[in-house]
Amino acid sequence: MASESEKTKIVTTFLKDSPPGEFNNVLKDCREVVGDDSIFQECLPICLHDYNTEQLTVVMDGTNPVIISKYTEQSAQEFIDPVNKKVVTFDHLSKQITSSQPLSSGLPGNDSLRQALQKKLDNYAKEFYPKGAAIVMPKDNNTYTIIISAADFKVAQFSNGKWRSEWTITVGSKVTCEGRIRVQVHYFEDANIQMHTDTKKKVTCNGGSEDQIAQNVIKEIKNIEDTFHAELDKIFATLSDNCLKALRRQLPISRQKINWANWKGHKMMK
Repeated sequence: MASESEKTKIVTTFLKDSPPGEFNNVLKDCREVVGDDSIFQECLPICLHDYNTEQLTVVMDGTNPVIISKYTEQSAQEFIDPVNKKVVTFDHLSKQITSSQPLSSGLPGNDSLRQALQKKLDNYAKEFYPKGAAIVMPKDNNTYTIIISAADFKVAQFSNGKWRSEWTITVGSKVTCEGRIRVQVHYFEDANIQMHTDTKKKVTCNGGSEDQIAQNVIKEIKNIEDTFHAELDKIFATLSDNCLKALRRQLPISRQKINWANWKGHKMMK
């Protein structure tokens, strides 16, 4: 029988690996299996914090979206909203903002450059990530982090998905954009199918005025993310010839061949 420390380690792994939007479901199942709530009293606060920051959880402060992340974190429960220059207090369990107040000191870095980046980013996110949020968080005069987080939770249709991209912008004689893109999709109607992608990219672009820097940076990010989307489309287009065939028997129980030419009609692929 597993010791209490081993159970805690196993539960922690399951909780932190919960698919997007399904933490509470996994927590409920773990509680039913383990049956010892003292384990959760110890590990749950840490798991919730790590999960919410890693998932770039988007919450609303009134009508303003706030991204919970390591980049915006001031303390375990306090996070910066750089767009509105506030500090929000976030309840990791309820996923609600309990209070907000103005920043006691200004943001680091060049605020006019941050605003220029945010303006271009807003236009980009509005067109391509309408269900998400995007912010620019400054670190210093030369370093800024762009965070994009978008989710599509369809529990009634047994599918959840999330897009996360993080870009570190370093301004010098040239501007360097170094980023990470993660996409996670979970389909769970009479199945348990997950897709995880995690890729890193790096590109440089020209500097110039603050507006030119912002325009060049967002243009490069858009090009990279467009290419990444196209690569995913190619993968999905070949599923019928590779993955789906490998997952199924040559003949189903009906003893009739599957018409793979019409694979898009399969419910799993919708």
